[in-house]
Amino acid sequence: MKNYYQVLGLNEDATQDEIKSAYKKYVVKFHPDKHNGDSFFKERFQEIQEAYDYLSKHYNENCSKESDTTCSNDLADDIEDVDFSCSPINIKEGEILTLNWNTNANCSISITIDNGYSIQNFSNLDQTGSKKIKINRLNRNIIATLNCSNKSSSICKTIY
Repeated sequence: MKNYYQVLGLNEDATQDEIKSAYKKYVVKFHPDKHNGDSFFKERFQEIQEAYDYLSKHYNENCSKESDTTCSNDLADDIEDVDFSCSPINIKEGEILTLNWNTNANCSISITIDNGYSIQNFSNLDQTGSKKIKINRLNRNIIATLNCSNKSSSICKTIY
């Protein structure tokens, strides 16, 4: 199993804020669009995203048993209630991508779509919904990220 803390350059006792900060730093540094879609950066970017998704999902499980206020994460308890899917799985230029989401978590929902040429952002979305997007240009895999956040925390689910 990968050491996701190491992927993000963190100690295993890192707080949720440190995880989020490291994730943001590495996403900017390794984003494939900044490196002409180079396969190394694409793979590293996916590894960073996977590490962040895993650590965000399992943060409360990894917190120490001591009374640590940084371990309180309202969304962590609801992470299993955040569903994000797309169809079709394999898409070509000119086709319609349908994203579906459903959450019982008390959070604001936004979605980011990166098709290799441009990034689209959709915010202030309902807790449950779907979005159809026509893919006019496709440079590489599409990366769709659902962000669920409230005042104290956030969770991302990503589909490649």
